[in-house]
Amino acid sequence: MNFIKKSIFVLLLISVSASSFAQKKKSAAEKRAVIATDYVAEKMSLDTDKKAFVYDVLLDKFSSNLSQLSGKNLSQEEKKAIFKASNKVATKKLKEMFSAEEIKQINKYQIESNSIGKK
Repeated sequence: MNFIKKSIFVLLLISVSASSFAQKKKSAAEKRAVIATDYVAEKMSLDTDKKAFVYDVLLDKFSSNLSQLSGKNLSQEEKKAIFKASNKVATKKLKEMFSAEEIKQINKYQIESNSIGKK
């Protein structure tokens, strides 16, 4: 009986640790999406609705990238393919609310925002 209690405790501890680790990954994507969205919104003078839309798109993009890259020993080519695919999906979503020229600006400012997050 004691063995069963210890086993349950260990399994519970592992699941709590795993969910905590997953939340850290998510918060990294959220942090990056906030930084990028704030930068894009400031540069483009986006209203609240457009800013929220950009945030949702970028959060999806960063979360997807993180989940596909984390803990995997991928080559540069494989990483490049993941980034290219996520950019394509993000661009398709952005087309719902923005023109092609605005999407170019969003992408430009999102890339520029990468240096902000590293400071």
